[in-house]
Amino acid sequence: MKILFMTFTLFTLLACQGKNGEVVVPLEENNGPQSVEIKQLMENNERIQRDLAEEIIFRSARVEQSSKFRVFLIQSRRFLVVLLNNPMNTQVLKELESKLLSMDNFPVTVNDQSYITPYIDGLKKLVKELYLIQGGEAEDYAAKFTFSNKNADKIILIKDETAVTPAQRDNEAGEYIGFDSFKNKNDGKTAVISPAFNLEMRDHFIRFKYLTRFYKPDARSERMIKFFVGEEADEISNIVWEDLNLEVAPDAATFSDAVTSENIDIDYRNTNIRIKVEYSSNAEKGFFPAFNLYGFDIVEKK
Repeated sequence: MKILFMTFTLFTLLACQGKNGEVVVPLEENNGPQSVEIKQLMENNERIQRDLAEEIIFRSARVEQSSKFRVFLIQSRRFLVVLLNNPMNTQVLKELESKLLSMDNFPVTVNDQSYITPYIDGLKKLVKELYLIQGGEAEDYAAKFTFSNKNADKIILIKDETAVTPAQRDNEAGEYIGFDSFKNKNDGKTAVISPAFNLEMRDHFIRFKYLTRFYKPDARSERMIKFFVGEEADEISNIVWEDLNLEVAPDAATFSDAVTSENIDIDYRNTNIRIKVEYSSNAEKGFFPAFNLYGFDIVEKK
């Protein structure tokens, strides 16, 4: 018997830099790559925070809307402080890039745009320039999706009646949904399906962040954890799923040692797609792998 849940109670908070999330360094002492641009962005950030506090901007915005932007301002300033001190910090640069992606299509009035857009555009330009300085290149994301509480109502869950229901959790590696079938000896298949994402007329690849533990060799041979992509259809049941044949990584040492998969080419263009991840357990054979699913990125190929 299959049970279909159209909603599922499933964004990763900023991992602070240092004790209080900021590295305190006098601005005039920092003269590294892009330091002038970073200092200007920090000044713009402080001005926007003052305007927000004085209600010069976001006058007509909902409380949750202004709160989200206030958090973005605080977090992006922390990233800027770290990058001013160390422009070669690749981890912080990726976190800033991810935070900027979450602000795409953020609803603001025309008046507020004149305050906000130059700051966001300046951050995007900085990210690209620092990637080049670090010897890399900024990635163009078609989607960057996390299985987080924020995205709970965007997930579709389909499961056998006796199969495990994944639980929303978080640890040092971020927010995730955990599939743990051993305690209750769950049996059967559970699938989580992403919202639809639009792909343009370009080549893309996908990569997943996840971990497994207690995934026995015999269970691995039966491929009890699978990853799929499919073109959007009028009904979820009508989607034709393509198995991505992802070779699952070896068991993690701890439940926070998440891995990122290899880049997997996906041959879909100018269409909408969904991603499906399946987890199975088998009570009769004693196969109860533990599986944490953090998210995935769909990236345009260069």
